[in-house]
Amino acid sequence: MSVRSVMILAGMLALADPPAGETGPQDDKVKVLRSLANRIGRVLGAASACPAIAQARIKSVAEKVSAVIINSAPSEEEGAVILKLLASNQVEGTQSILTGKADCTTAEGELADLEMASSSSR
Repeated sequence: MSVRSVMILAGMLALADPPAGETGPQDDKVKVLRSLANRIGRVLGAASACPAIAQARIKSVAEKVSAVIINSAPSEEEGAVILKLLASNQVEGTQSILTGKADCTTAEGELADLEMASSSSR
């Protein structure tokens, strides 16, 4: 698993399951959520532009990430803003494949890392 995947997994675990009695500063939580939305959105977008990658795989990760965002955001409004950020980064990820800045082999690997990370966080 790549360093990036470990960081993503750590972020998902920390946000999805904070220790009892510990909440941490809201600003830090929002920064982590935004960072996840940026990175994961690009991975999901890139993967969606690759015909060999099943859309069901992408949808599964997207649903898990969306749930983490919704359940971890300090407010509904902040959650909605972060979900929009996720969506805009998906567009950027798609464009990166279409313009040749990224390739489907890399997108496949990064999606597989996210699948592992998200299944480990359950």
